[in-house]
Amino acid sequence: LRLFRAGGAAETPMALAFLQLRHAEPDRTISELFQKIREAEAAKERERAAVTRIQKFVRGWMIRKYIKIINERAIHMQRLWRGHRARKRIQQLREAVFELQNEEYHHHMATQIQKIWRGGQRRKTKN
Repeated sequence: LRLFRAGGAAETPMALAFLQLRHAEPDRTISELFQKIREAEAAKERERAAVTRIQKFVRGWMIRKYIKIINERAIHMQRLWRGHRARKRIQQLREAVFELQNEEYHHHMATQIQKIWRGGQRRKTKN
């Protein structure tokens, strides 16, 4: 019965340790096997810590990228809203200026009408 094949898919640190210790002395084999197991577990823990650091970096990068996109969209919406408000304000100011000009024109025309009317009335009463 072959548990592990050399060069096969079972080349984990534990399997390699077993293959190395298979032909060793029995009392030394057990202590070395436990030592290899501890080393394999330590390597597994270092690998897990490395994976955790990589995940932490990638997740942080993804969140920063997401926040940047959200901020850019918020700034874009604010720019659109401020532009809309400014255009409305300019339109209101133009209407107010037009109203003032229209009012001044009507006052001027009323003054001209009154001047002509009074001039005509004065000429009628003097004759």
